Amino acid sequence: AEKAIETIINRIKDIEYVEDCNYKSVNELGESSILYLLEIKTNVEYKRQVKRDSLRQILLGLEEHNIEVPYNQLDIHQKK
Repeated sequence: AEKAIETIINRIKDIEYVEDCNYKSVNELGESSILYLLEIKTNVEYKRQVKRDSLRQILLGLEEHNIEVPYNQLDIHQKK
C-alpha cells in the first residue's frame, strides 16, 4: 500500500491546478479498511475538479498495484 500511495501522490502532483500533494497519516483503522489522509493544495476555484481528478488517479494507482477497492454488494433474487 505504501508503494501505491507514493505512485498516487506523484500522479496527483501532475494534475493541472494542483500546487502540492502530501501523505499526512493513516487516519483511521476500520474493521475492513484503512483510511489514509492526503493533503492536496489547490486554488479554491479548482477544488471540485481537482477532487474528481484526484479520485480518478487514486483508483488508477490502486489498480496499477493490484489493490482492489471493496464495494458494498447487494444480491437481488427475483421470483418468476
